Amino acid sequence: MTAHDIIATTGARRYVGFGRLLTLTVLTLAMVGCGTTSGETDPAVVAESNAASDSTPQPQPEGPPTTIQGYEMVRIEPGEFWMGSPEDEPKRDADEIRHQVELTAPYSLGTTEVTQELWKHVMGSTGSRRKYGERRPVSVDSWCAAILFCNRLSVAEGLDEPYRIPPGFEDGMVLSQCEAKSVLVEWNRESNGYRLPTEAEWEYAARAGAAYLYAGSDSLGDVGWYYVNAVQVHQEVATKQANDWGLYDMSGNASEWVWDRYGDYPKGTVTDPVGQSIGTERVLRGGSSGNNAVYCRCAWRGHSTPGDPSVGIRLARSVMP
Repeated sequence: MTAHDIIATTGARRYVGFGRLLTLTVLTLAMVGCGTTSGETDPAVVAESNAASDSTPQPQPEGPPTTIQGYEMVRIEPGEFWMGSPEDEPKRDADEIRHQVELTAPYSLGTTEVTQELWKHVMGSTGSRRKYGERRPVSVDSWCAAILFCNRLSVAEGLDEPYRIPPGFEDGMVLSQCEAKSVLVEWNRESNGYRLPTEAEWEYAARAGAAYLYAGSDSLGDVGWYYVNAVQVHQEVATKQANDWGLYDMSGNASEWVWDRYGDYPKGTVTDPVGQSIGTERVLRGGSSGNNAVYCRCAWRGHSTPGDPSVGIRLARSVMP
């Protein structure tokens, strides 16, 4: 019997072992609707944003996630939500056009950012220029390195590689090579392997059906490490409050690469968006320990060339039928 065959039940929760490097907790969560709030603790602004959010409170699982060991993921159920920010959200950017998104398939998402410890298990080194401890987020060398990590972890766990990569797409590429070859990477959506979330999957999970400005609170200090409380240094993962779906550090600590190329949002309703089909810049989300609060909002969209060496990652995985 392999690790993939091990399924145990604990109370109302189910967990599944996924091999020697990772043991993953899978929780079933649900969401309908989403919104944003604004201001870090301003009740008037929060009330105004709540009124515009169209979000519905969701029942929560009993008790905290069951941690077995290693990297933990939660299962996110499909649903609809409002992506972006309302026009009256303070300090919003013009590229945060609010639009409705439908996600039609469940997926799993890491409860934390990938740590230096996990990266080292897979890649043989910490992979981070900021070596402050194994339980702190990794800052990967590039978006390309993140793609290689996902493929190698998937193979190590007996899963399909999620990404088809071009010849010469390998460790040690200079940044110009990474940028040129990144546009040739293809996502195999039939893969059951570990991958980067899409931008829509990331925001859907960060909001978790709630009407907060940040992922889990209107007070960033409760849920995130940013320049005020982190002194521009990544902190150990899962040391702040989680959002309503048990996800940590979605606001602050390390900004996170997603799959999508950067571009304008659509103005209408979209289903399972995956970003632009052209362009070289990739989207990064969540803000970091070196950012001020505005960059840690659920709606904020960062973007950079694939060779940016200062961004972290959070694993996703498609739930196959």
